[in-house]
Amino acid sequence: MSALTNMLTSAFDQYQATRGAAIPAYLGQVGCRTFIPDTINPSITRQMNVRSEFLRDSVPYLQLGFGNFYTTTTGEANGGAVRYITAGIEFPLGTITQVKFDGSPTLALADGVDKVLSDPVLPPLPYISWPRTAQIWIRTLQECAAGIIFSSSYKAYGLLLDRTHTSNAAVDGTMDPAWSGGSLGGNPFGPYCIVGPTTRPSIVSVHDSRGNGGTMTSNSTTYTGEVQGAFGPRFGFMDLSRGTQQAEQIAGAGFTKRKAYLIHASHGICGAGVNDMVTNGRTAAQVAGYRQTIIGFAPKLKWLETTIAPVTTSTDSWATTANQTVTSINAERILFNQRVRAGNAGFDGFIDIADLLESARNSGFWKPFMTGDGLHAVNAGYALCDTGIDTSIVRPLAA
Repeated sequence: MSALTNMLTSAFDQYQATRGAAIPAYLGQVGCRTFIPDTINPSITRQMNVRSEFLRDSVPYLQLGFGNFYTTTTGEANGGAVRYITAGIEFPLGTITQVKFDGSPTLALADGVDKVLSDPVLPPLPYISWPRTAQIWIRTLQECAAGIIFSSSYKAYGLLLDRTHTSNAAVDGTMDPAWSGGSLGGNPFGPYCIVGPTTRPSIVSVHDSRGNGGTMTSNSTTYTGEVQGAFGPRFGFMDLSRGTQQAEQIAGAGFTKRKAYLIHASHGICGAGVNDMVTNGRTAAQVAGYRQTIIGFAPKLKWLETTIAPVTTSTDSWATTANQTVTSINAERILFNQRVRAGNAGFDGFIDIADLLESARNSGFWKPFMTGDGLHAVNAGYALCDTGIDTSIVRPLAA
């Protein structure tokens, strides 16, 4: 973490400490790299993963949450058959604690189940709690006759030993610290959430491909997308985003199963909406209405929303602003961003993604070299968001 982040985190924790037991604990997200699978492969029925995680609070126990569904371009779909999950938590390296479900090492998830939490997992001795900032490794084997589900958007973090072995012959390495098979940078599977009793804020993101960074070209970064890299180093962070999804679909029937995860957050970030404008020509007022419906799914959360970065074409691969052309959505995008900056009802604040990535406010153009397709940021653009977002907008929980 940067010196500024360390300073902010220290001040934040001092405030929380002064409140002591006055702040009630809740079962909140304490991992910061979880996601919902977005792809099914019916030809492969067995997959072994080791996925690195970081804890954002010291908690007496952890619980892993799994579902048997995946996201689609328009909503959600069932996994297709009973899905069997075995898992272990490796911490420290070489020490694996088995995860159990109602006392069993194997979880049989019925088709379409939205969420099942594991039994509480205590830390290994001599630890009396899972340490905050600890790097842990979630070791997971999934088996399903209908095929494996995984994320095609999130890439494994190879520098931290993330490994994916996608094969019908994948061995069960959940309890074997010597297992290191599989490829670095593969398409991963893992828990949909990692929760524990916490008094710190935790964040859930409801976004599209700009939120989950599906266009990022490297797997050597810890976080992905517009907001995770800013908030993940400080808080528990759970990503419920899906590329290509529209806010209208999320506000409708396309977000049914993911609603079960909203209770594990104190704050939400809503960034969906650009696909509605690009695909269906929706107006600023319509997108604002969809977002109102979305935050209504969890009215007790403190919700933040994002402005929308430009959408342009270019004749020089977005190396300059002079050779960019705005698209037909730009006028509505500007109107929408003005609404966000003015403060929409129901939101606790906003994150100005557009100001970070746009050449000038309301110019309609990307900063040079910040995009490669006129719709999504490249790694350099996401890095601007990582360092440019003021995370102090997430306030400590009140007694």
